Amino acid sequence: MFSIYLSNDPKVKGKVTFGGYDLPKFAKKDSKESDVTWFDQSANEQYWAVNQKGVQIGDDKINGFYQQAILDNGMSFAMAPKDDFVKMIKLFAEKYGIICQ
Repeated sequence: MFSIYLSNDPKVKGKVTFGGYDLPKFAKKDSKESDVTWFDQSANEQYWAVNQKGVQIGDDKINGFYQQAILDNGMSFAMAPKDDFVKMIKLFAEKYGIICQ
């Protein structure tokens, strides 16, 4: 088990915890222990990864097939199937006004 907290505030340090988590720091405000979701590690021995069925952002479905999701803090690089990546970028821009470059 591990948890990663990244802060957008330069005055607040991020934190990585191995073997546990700090619910008030790592979860949404007013979250309860029951809000934590647990996943089994996939068979991927190269990365920390879990099996998932599909990708969805809000009500917008990106895909609906089984695949592995690599758990990464996003600081080094991101990997996604090209078609799904293009859908996400378009969705971010059109629906949420987030322009990715």
